Parts: sequence; C-alpha cells; structure tokens
Amino acid sequence: MEAYDINPSDVDVEAPPKLFPNAGKASLVATRENTTEDRLASKVFSKHLVDVRGAKSTQYSPQLWLNRFDTFRQEVLRVE
Repeated sequence: MEAYDINPSDVDVEAPPKLFPNAGKASLVATRENTTEDRLASKVFSKHLVDVRGAKSTQYSPQLWLNRFDTFRQEVLRVE
C-alpha cells in the first residue's frame, strides 16, 4: 500500500446549491432590518419573566439561594 502525501484540506469541494434560496426571504429581511429593536424587546421581555413552575414551596427554595448568592456576590465579591 502506498502512502500518499495529500491533505484533505488541500482539496476544494464545492457545496451543493441551495434548493430554495429565496425561502423565507421576507422574514429574513424583516429580521435583519429590526435587529436593534428586537434585541431590546427580547432583553426587556426576558428580564420581566417570573419562574412559576411547581408549588410555592418549590418556588421558594431556588429563590432563597438566588437571594443568598446575589447578596454574597454584591457584598463580598463586590460584583454588581
């Protein structure tokens, strides 16, 4: 068996053409045009989300540790 000195990265292989190059074009254009507004709206929306999974006692425990961690982070580590 012969050893070949060929590196696969040296071989250029063309990607196949897209089957539907204009699929979703209107929504993609709208996404590109509204990136700043969408990012701001997404951030505001996510900051106002409240975790409501489980019973009240189930909700209490994670919030307890989050409060403790936030206090530790701000007071001890001095990280805002």
